[in-house]
Amino acid sequence: MVVFRATFHQTAEFLNLPTAPPPLRSPRLWRDLVALASGQLASKVLGFAAFAYLARVLAPHAYGAVEYAAGLALIAGMFVDAGLSPIGVRRIGRDPRTAELVSAEILGARFVLTLAVALTLGLCALALAPDPLSARLIAVYAVSLLALPWSQMWLFQAVDRIVWTAVVQTVRMGTFLLVVVLLVRDARQVLWVGGAELAGLALSGACALELQRRHVAPVRLRLGGRRMVELLGESLPIGLANLVGILIAFAPLLVAVNLLGAGAAAHFAAAHRLFFALMTFTWIYHFNLFPVLARSDAGAEARLRPLVESSLRLVAWVGMAAALLLTLVAAPLLAAMFGPPFARAAGAFGVLVWALPVKLLADHAGWLLIANGGERSVFAVRLAGLGVAFAAGVPLVRAWGPAGGAAAMLAAAAVIWIGLHRMARRLLGWMPWTPALAAIAVALALLAATRALALPPLGAAMLAAAGFAAAALPLRRVLVADYRRLATAKARAREGDSTP
Repeated sequence: MVVFRATFHQTAEFLNLPTAPPPLRSPRLWRDLVALASGQLASKVLGFAAFAYLARVLAPHAYGAVEYAAGLALIAGMFVDAGLSPIGVRRIGRDPRTAELVSAEILGARFVLTLAVALTLGLCALALAPDPLSARLIAVYAVSLLALPWSQMWLFQAVDRIVWTAVVQTVRMGTFLLVVVLLVRDARQVLWVGGAELAGLALSGACALELQRRHVAPVRLRLGGRRMVELLGESLPIGLANLVGILIAFAPLLVAVNLLGAGAAAHFAAAHRLFFALMTFTWIYHFNLFPVLARSDAGAEARLRPLVESSLRLVAWVGMAAALLLTLVAAPLLAAMFGPPFARAAGAFGVLVWALPVKLLADHAGWLLIANGGERSVFAVRLAGLGVAFAAGVPLVRAWGPAGGAAAMLAAAAVIWIGLHRMARRLLGWMPWTPALAAIAVALALLAATRALALPPLGAAMLAAAGFAAAALPLRRVLVADYRRLATAKARAREGDSTP
């Protein structure tokens, strides 16, 4: 044991491990994270219930069309946001007195963008769709975009009302589930899926506007003018970067549908649905952390580096453990959620899921760059990742089907992490990566060991969980210190103290 401790302390300096936890203060960041995660979990459970129901009552072709139309609508929604949300958080974080003005300007800008995007998507439905059913669904989803701008969840993020975003999202998905269950019984009613999306967006938007009116600022729409042009010019690089990120996430599905057809890709679409839902938790985490970065001096290494190192280490252990366990239980999990035929997508899902911790780690550098005005660098790096996703995705899908597309996406995620890390070091002069090394090494070693033993899914998962817990045990004090540092970050930022 003495030898083990000595070896551990010798590696501590290389891995940037703290020696003692910081003093525990009000865990505002952790409370907001739990509240947001709970709301997201509720909305995702509702969404899963809706799509699991659709997977069982619709024919594979109809279900594939639904996933295709929903994916295109999500990409169109990125054009509506256009990067305005992070800009709004950054502006209000620097001067909270501007909340009313900034909310009116962003609402006006998003309203104008929505009209243009909805019209474009509706007109392009025939050109984009692989069949008439998909074309009709795309047209209905285009109409639903008109309700999208009114849920200003970024505003709740900016004014530290994180729990309201969870309420709004739960209302949206609850409405979607209710309409789907009541009105969709077979493929003949498949267009009502788009109607359910419209109903959910409209009701959640009304809820958000009422919360804004009562607790944040009057609801106003500021249209046109020089300030809108300036606002869109500032947000454009972030919007393009977010759009590219969504395209990367959907690249395997889009390529698979176009090369294999909606019916052949339906099983993979269900696996991708689960993967994309899990991707939301990367957004949850950084949605909650970004206001702290935006209010701090992002160029001050001494102030932010301990926080970033703690965050990298903690999310690496959690994210890698989740990816490992989900890989091992992929087949029974997909069969239980979507039906036995969907177990055949386990191979693709087992590759896709490793992109989750990679993105979670990469976004530390990405949001630091945005907080410090480096959004153009984020866009350039993600654009390179998109090139990797499609350049490798097409030949790999042709050769190996959906699993090839999943591999291309994982490669793109790794390229983005490396690129964002290098850009952050160039702009800020610092960006750690070694705190994540131990968790990555343990996860890959356990994956190789369980594959070599050829255990059944449940047995492999139990062995991997025990091994991961044993590997993390020597770091328990370090991980507790990381948790405490993150838990106090938002409270200190609110008090004007940006020291981690």
